[in-house]
Amino acid sequence: MIIQEDEVMVSFDVVSFFTKIPVELALEVAQCRLMDWTEFENHTNWSIEDVGQGGKICLESTFLHVRGKNYKQVFGMAMGSPVSAVVANIIMEDIESRAERNCPENNKLPFLSLIRMGLEPSCKSVLYS
Repeated sequence: MIIQEDEVMVSFDVVSFFTKIPVELALEVAQCRLMDWTEFENHTNWSIEDVGQGGKICLESTFLHVRGKNYKQVFGMAMGSPVSAVVANIIMEDIESRAERNCPENNKLPFLSLIRMGLEPSCKSVLYS
């Protein structure tokens, strides 16, 4: 890839991502994705609200045991939880989508579609299969 004089390459490092995502935001974005999925009702008897309640229980179960002591993580999603990785991918897709929508047409990032190719399959295989 060749960067032109009027272009800028940016890189965003994500540090401690799971613990930085507010559970409320994660639930809101996941619920919006489910509401946009037209096939949802064909794959489950649960309502979107029921799935949201289950997701809330999973995302708020942030207890851990270290060196003989019990702790509760007080902010963000649990590290080590399989659902945290899936929801983190959904959040990243949402951030990318918002960035792309708010970016002026002449400044669209040509590599966003490449980034998305790596995130969507892991997200859809869990939530949409």
